[in-house]
Amino acid sequence: MLREHLAINLKQLRRERGWTQETAAERCGISPRYWGKLELGKATASLDTLDKIAAGLELEPATLLRGPERGAGSDAEI
Repeated sequence: MLREHLAINLKQLRRERGWTQETAAERCGISPRYWGKLELGKATASLDTLDKIAAGLELEPATLLRGPERGAGSDAEI
């Protein structure tokens, strides 16, 4: 589940910035190939890598793993 959240968040954050995968990877200090695998949910990231990505995107590491927000009408209870 966390891998899927990371994949969705990376793609969304990259697109919001108007970056290519290559640009995002370079800013975060990882290879473009690895970035692509992370966006597809086909690779896992270590804590060190999450820190590097968060620094490159200028946000807190926990932001990368957040799932979708629950709507006010959601039946799910926490």
